[in-house]
Formats: sequence, structure tokens, C-alpha cells
Amino acid sequence: MKVGILSDTHDDRAMIARALQEFRQRDVNTLFHCGDLTSAEMVSHLGGFEVFFVRGNMDRHQKKALKRAIAVQAGAKWLGKGDEVELEGKRIAITHGDREAVLETLLFAEPDYLFTGHTHRRRDERLGPTRVINPGAVGGVQYEERSIGVLDLSTDELEVILL
Repeated sequence: MKVGILSDTHDDRAMIARALQEFRQRDVNTLFHCGDLTSAEMVSHLGGFEVFFVRGNMDRHQKKALKRAIAVQAGAKWLGKGDEVELEGKRIAITHGDREAVLETLLFAEPDYLFTGHTHRRRDERLGPTRVINPGAVGGVQYEERSIGVLDLSTDELEVILL
């Protein structure tokens, strides 16, 4: 099973469309959005996918609207500031990354993967038994080329896709 990882979309509709096109080309049906959608209307752009969402620091003023939009979107799940899900026998934690306490709590549970965003910089490293992945940013301030990730849960292979 392949999952898509994206973060920090910051209302950039054109880049979200490009990211979704890349996911569809790779037969990805499940996405992890690591925060900073920035507005609730962006949720509908991710329709047609199963999507796990977490709140980013730029989503704080849209929290209620985001929760409402996600509640009515088929396949969308709200995980607050961060949580863990299990897919294909793998434990996957997700958070935006702006709250150190949430990061530490999720890492302490030693999931197989921890997906983050916030820094707008790609990251792929192992911290103990956990592989920490930040796909980089789709929108917003750019420190690196815009990017997303596709992770194959059966092979542990990560493909970084530059947008």
C-alpha cells in the first residue's frame, strides 16, 4: 500500500492540484496532511482520497471550520494536534510539528513512522525505531523546492516528488 504525505499547503490551490495529480498517477488513495491547510475550503480539494488531517499553527483560527469541513468530507478524518493510526500493520503517527510536547509524546510511543510538517524542509531520518518523515511544503514560504512524499508501506520505500 502506498500513502501520500503532504504538508503546509497554505491555500495554494494550483500546487495542491499538482500534488494530487502526482498521487493519482501513483495510485495513491490515502493521504496524510501534516497541517497548515490555512482555510477550511481547502478540505474539499482533497476529495476522492481517504485523508488524515492534523492541525497546524496556521490553522489555529480556522479550527472549528476545519473540523466541520472534515466531518462532512467522505473519507476525511480529523486527528487534532496529532495522533496515531494503523494501516497495513504499520503504526503511523502524524502531527504538524510545531508543538514539541506532542512530538515527544508521539515519539515516546515508538510508532513505525512519524509524519510531520511545519519547517517547510524535507526530512527522512530514523530516531530509534521510528522513521521520521517531513515531505517538505506544498505552499507558503519556500526554503527548498515544493515537494510531497509517497511511502510504500510494504517496502518502506519513500519517493520524494518535487513539484
